[in-house]
Amino acid sequence: MGPVPRNGLDAFSQWRDDGGVTWQLTNDVRTFGDLVGPLMAADPAAHTIGLTVIERALARSPDAPHADSYGYWVEPDGSVTGGFSITPPHAVLLEVLPDAALQPLVEALGDRLTRVNAPEALATRMAAEWSKVRGGTASVSMRTRLFRLGELTPPDPAPDGYARAATSEDLDVLVVWWRAFHDEIPGPDLVDDPAAAVAELLARDACRLWCTPDGTPVSMAGISVPAVGAVRIGPVYTPAGLRRHGYAAGATAAAATAAQERATEVLLFTDLANPTSNALYPRLGFSPVMDRVTYRFDA
Repeated sequence: MGPVPRNGLDAFSQWRDDGGVTWQLTNDVRTFGDLVGPLMAADPAAHTIGLTVIERALARSPDAPHADSYGYWVEPDGSVTGGFSITPPHAVLLEVLPDAALQPLVEALGDRLTRVNAPEALATRMAAEWSKVRGGTASVSMRTRLFRLGELTPPDPAPDGYARAATSEDLDVLVVWWRAFHDEIPGPDLVDDPAAAVAELLARDACRLWCTPDGTPVSMAGISVPAVGAVRIGPVYTPAGLRRHGYAAGATAAAATAAQERATEVLLFTDLANPTSNALYPRLGFSPVMDRVTYRFDA
């Protein structure tokens, strides 16, 4: 192997081994989307997060500040067979990656590789490679399960109240709920600026609320941007004192109905540590597809 920069993304634009295999780095999401997007699009449900990263970046204003970086793995014959994305403060995101690229990625990213989010098998291989190269400890910080909607089965009986689209008048309460949702989820990789995240949802008419009969919002369910014909429901949140009344089921069913008008596949992730949500979604018509794991790396 040739010399490998150890101080992270700022130090390298490419990494090449003696066989001509290369990691290339770019800040241009269009390049990344053109080269790695087709690999993920072969299974848009399994790679919904990576595809959504591309769609959200493409929708961003060209002048908007960002620190996103993307890498793609180039074989000796010039074909691209994998890639990664880094969208701070989230974990390094892996979707499609050959085993031969794992050790070079650990070496190339160096100290910048502190967390990784990937399909379970790939995440486990990456964690083992990181421990072998760096000699540190890789520990699971979160396990999630992807569900796909079949035939939507609204809750019966329905909770008291009704569903409606969230509007700008709901901004303040949704910002509070967004922050509370992230406070309950383990790991910093889900943290976003609440006001900006909620404003983006509202601008896309991508949030449904369940309200009590007097009009008080009691639960929310967001809808992601469409990516290769698929959308995800989330976040889904009900304040702690209002749970166990079926409000989340009502909000989720309303969001799923809206999502079906925007995409051919409706997906959502659950935290496997939350037995309530993992029991709820199958009752609404969602079936499990695959698991993802986020690992934390401690040198």
